[in-house]
Amino acid sequence: WRTPRITGLHPGPRHGHSATKVGAKLFIIGGSSEKEERVDVVVLDTGAHSPRLLTPIPMPHSRN
Repeated sequence: WRTPRITGLHPGPRHGHSATKVGAKLFIIGGSSEKEERVDVVVLDTGAHSPRLLTPIPMPHSRN
């Protein structure tokens, strides 16, 4: 094993998220940190080791 060097934005620790790999890209969607709910999508290019943040996704509403 080796730890790749990641450049650019780091998505930060989270749990309860979803992750899907499509080709060489890993999409990390939502989740929670100790302080807040995450409403973002982070795309990690596993070939270039560079993440980027996509537009935050809207939070679902309940009891509308």
